[in-house]
Amino acid sequence: MTTRMDTPITRMETPTTTRLAQEAGPTRRVRFGLLAKIIAFLAAILVPLAAVTWYVSVQAIQRSMTAEFTDKGSAIANSLASSGVDLVLTRDASTVQALVD
Repeated sequence: MTTRMDTPITRMETPTTTRLAQEAGPTRRVRFGLLAKIIAFLAAILVPLAAVTWYVSVQAIQRSMTAEFTDKGSAIANSLASSGVDLVLTRDASTVQALVD
C-alpha cells in the first residue's frame, strides 16, 4: 500500500517548457534587493533635486549680492558728492582727495 506521501513530487516537463528553457539558455537575470532599489530611487530623486536647489540658490544669492553692492556703491557716491560740493567749489584738491581716500 503506497500512500500519497511516499511518491516523490517531480516537476512536470511539457514540450513547451522544455523548448522555452532551451531558448532561454544559461542566461541569468540580475536581481536587485529592496535596499538597492530604495538607494537607486533616492539617488534618482535627490541628486537632481539637489542640483536644482543649488542652481536656484546661486542665482538668488548672485542677484541679492549684486543689488546690495549696487545700492551700497550708490550710497557711497551720493555721500561723497554731497559732502564734497563745497570743497570742489573752493578748488581744494588735496582735501577732496583725502575725503575720497
